[in-house]
Amino acid sequence: MNEIQSPKALMQALCAHADPRKTRSLRLIYAICEEQRDRGSKDYSVATIGRLSAERGGPAAGAIRNKTGEPYRAVIKAFADSVGSKSRRTVEVRSGPAGLILHGGDRPCVAGADRPAAGGIEIHARPTPRRAPFGEPERRT
Repeated sequence: MNEIQSPKALMQALCAHADPRKTRSLRLIYAICEEQRDRGSKDYSVATIGRLSAERGGPAAGAIRNKTGEPYRAVIKAFADSVGSKSRRTVEVRSGPAGLILHGGDRPCVAGADRPAAGGIEIHARPTPRRAPFGEPERRT
């Protein structure tokens, strides 16, 4: 699926390998995307398509976003590509702690984890006190 496919060809290929429930959901997503195209809308966001789908008893935005929602996202993307729509959100990774971690640089979040806490204070876990079994009175020692 590296090359741009028409939404209809993609839909046929996906439905050929899907169970009846998934096929019904795919057809609903396809119909919603067609309506968006016919309206002249370029909003093919998962949130919008998921909301419209959920109103009709189809998969909601969360189901489209999760791992098993890949076929739904493929149909939505095919429609978005066919009308020249661009995603409303872009992911930016800025330089800083998150960027360093994401790109495998130094790990500032765990830097110094091998050193004792400030002021040379060492922290030790206390043993958990034993409790009497249920129904028996607690013994004070």
